[in-house]
Amino acid sequence: NFKRIQKELDSIGLESVVLDGEILGSTFDDVMNVAQRKFGKDDKDLRYVVFDIMDLKQFGNNVCDDTLVQRLDDLTIIESIYKRIKVIRSKYLANEEELIKYFNMAIEDGYEGLVVKKPSGLYTYKRSEEWIKVKSALTVDGKIVDYYEGKGKHKCRLGGFIVKFKTCDLLRYFPDR
Repeated sequence: NFKRIQKELDSIGLESVVLDGEILGSTFDDVMNVAQRKFGKDDKDLRYVVFDIMDLKQFGNNVCDDTLVQRLDDLTIIESIYKRIKVIRSKYLANEEELIKYFNMAIEDGYEGLVVKKPSGLYTYKRSEEWIKVKSALTVDGKIVDYYEGKGKHKCRLGGFIVKFKTCDLLRYFPDR
């Protein structure tokens, strides 16, 4: 679905690595319409933002022996000549004042926030103290534990999700309301 992005990734010539990143568009719906092949959309207005790199074999085994500093050094092999691939360059911040300034710049540039990482940290495959997300909006993670069919005009369609959160029991999510 992301043919233009894939073409640029292939042209880099990297083998046996995982590039950790996100595909971004003007809106989340823009990305999802391409991912789900809706409305004849293609990826011409999307970009792949890369923020980490690791060895494929290590990634497959859920281990990473390289520190963030080492991985960022490896990431410099991707040049800034690509239209759809952007490597997010990390910045060392000395104090909270610098963090707030850099965070505000990220928000102004259209990002939803920052991920603060320890320079000596290893790549983690789950939430940990090695990485902390800093966002301007409150978000909550939950696990979808069930779904149900829609009713009435939404019969034979997804009615909603039942989501379990760490902070409360269950919540029903209704996509069409």
